[in-house]
Amino acid sequence: MGRLIALKKRSITIGFLCCFLLFPVTLAHGKEFIDLFCPNIERKEAILTCAFQAQVEVVFLEPVLGKVNLRKNRVPFEEALSLILKGSGISWFRAGNIYYIGTPSPETFAGKEKIKK
Repeated sequence: MGRLIALKKRSITIGFLCCFLLFPVTLAHGKEFIDLFCPNIERKEAILTCAFQAQVEVVFLEPVLGKVNLRKNRVPFEEALSLILKGSGISWFRAGNIYYIGTPSPETFAGKEKIKK
């Protein structure tokens, strides 16, 4: 019984370390950096994973199709977003504290400030 508990504790510790190593977020000079490890996964899943790491909100205005296969360390969220969407023909922009993926309709942001990327 004691050995079983020790094995469970060990697997929980190993699982925690793996998550920490795969999804670290580093704060430096007010900017959040994330580590990208996207081994042939859907673009939308890669964006959602990056948003989770950077603790930002994203809204998808159109379908994001295709897969991405990349790895890059210590990259700002906005650069990661651009890398993931590169070659897809889909752009992104920020309005307030929310990142929008896709092309908005003209009435979507009537009277609101947009920061295009």
